[in-house]
Amino acid sequence: MSLLISFKGSRACGGPSRCRLAAIIVGYLTLFVTLAAVFGHFSMRLALDTDEPYYLLGGTLWARGKTIYRDFFYPQMPLTAIAFGTWQKIFGYGWVSGRRMCAVVSALIGLLVFHDIRREAGVRSGIIGLIFYCLSLDVLDWMGRLKSYGLTGLFCMLGLTALTHRKLSARRVCAAGLLTALAVAARLMALPLLGVLFLALLLHPDARYSRVRYTLFAAGGAVVGLLPVAYYWLRAPDAFMFNNLRYHAIRDGGQSLIADWAQKYGLMTQIIGGPRGDAQLTLLVPLSLAGLVVFARWGRQSIAYPLSVLALFVVSVLPTPTWNQYFSVLFPPAIVCCGLMFSRSREVVQWALLVPYAFVFWYSFESIQGSPTAAGGVVTLDKIGHALDEVTQADDRVAARTPQFLATTKREFTVCSFNVFAFGDWHKQLGSERDERYHLCTDESLAKNVISGTVRAFVASSDTELGLPQKFPTLGWTRHHLDVADIWVAPNHH
Repeated sequence: MSLLISFKGSRACGGPSRCRLAAIIVGYLTLFVTLAAVFGHFSMRLALDTDEPYYLLGGTLWARGKTIYRDFFYPQMPLTAIAFGTWQKIFGYGWVSGRRMCAVVSALIGLLVFHDIRREAGVRSGIIGLIFYCLSLDVLDWMGRLKSYGLTGLFCMLGLTALTHRKLSARRVCAAGLLTALAVAARLMALPLLGVLFLALLLHPDARYSRVRYTLFAAGGAVVGLLPVAYYWLRAPDAFMFNNLRYHAIRDGGQSLIADWAQKYGLMTQIIGGPRGDAQLTLLVPLSLAGLVVFARWGRQSIAYPLSVLALFVVSVLPTPTWNQYFSVLFPPAIVCCGLMFSRSREVVQWALLVPYAFVFWYSFESIQGSPTAAGGVVTLDKIGHALDEVTQADDRVAARTPQFLATTKREFTVCSFNVFAFGDWHKQLGSERDERYHLCTDESLAKNVISGTVRAFVASSDTELGLPQKFPTLGWTRHHLDVADIWVAPNHH
């Protein structure tokens, strides 16, 4: 209600006055704080995903001066590590800090969903779109985790916001190119969005007399946005290509990035008839793709939204294997697309669609909940990192087979600890030279590293991990028992 009052108050001010601007700012700040609180609540309670430690620790290593790809294995584009590392430098290291960043990113995306709908259809339609966003299970489930989806979705929406303005300008077009390229710099799967950028620019009604000029400005912005990618590719071209392409092709025993069509067919069957949040995807995607026809007739500046949904859907299906989480990035543009399409029906259709959407949320919500006090919760993991600092000295090197235990520690950790991705048999086809070059460590090499004397503390999640807990007592190591792990400390310590 206060949000409506803020934006209605901006109308009462009349004209581009300070009063109107102040009312709009208050409205957006209120909305952002509310969204940050909502997503912060859910983000802290999400169960830990297997990939999260690698992305968080990648940011930690970057913040400590390591070079992505050259100095450690990182299976994504560089911007995610840079963003996580920068956040931790400013707001502190660890899981709680990282998940708070995810909440802020999710809130910013929600703010853009509201803004883009409000800009064309009014405040009430914007609020309805925001409700859809907050009830999207894939958004709650994956944007709140320390993965690449949040940043990719944020830059995607920022680029669309600039591109779909009714009045184009060189600055807006350049910003659209820059922001879309940053989405690619966060996750390679966003690469088709660059094609969407230029196609939507050609179709934009305000670009009809300046298409060449605007295309050049968009290309210039995209080049600037891809500079971080170029930098890290030049620093380690072979490792860059392996981390971002080759690894993803061979990690599940295959040889191609696009294969296993039976698995894709099975996933699509599950999405269409699945009982969980897949029903929301099944509802949104066809409706938003109808925008290709609707916006071709009116509001062609908005055609970038359905084009983005189409591009993101196709590119999410193609990788091997295909996972449901890939589709989370397309939810924000799909919601905006539907909000704009149905704004002319006085929101009746939007409310009608919201009923089944909310029912799916209510029916399936428990499947994505975790607990901050459960074993492996982010609060518990931060406590382990602090405990590790208490029982070691400042110049000690520490290690763990499961890297989530190392996120909060101030100690240097062996890069071998960072890479549980390499614990499968697929890496054997690479050979020992490339294993070393790409920082791919096996169980045997990690255990040897720990016993060699260069590691002064090891965090074990079980009494049999790598066979080390059985050896430590005979070597004089001291055990410090915690709720979900044990810290083993080498002798000659305080």
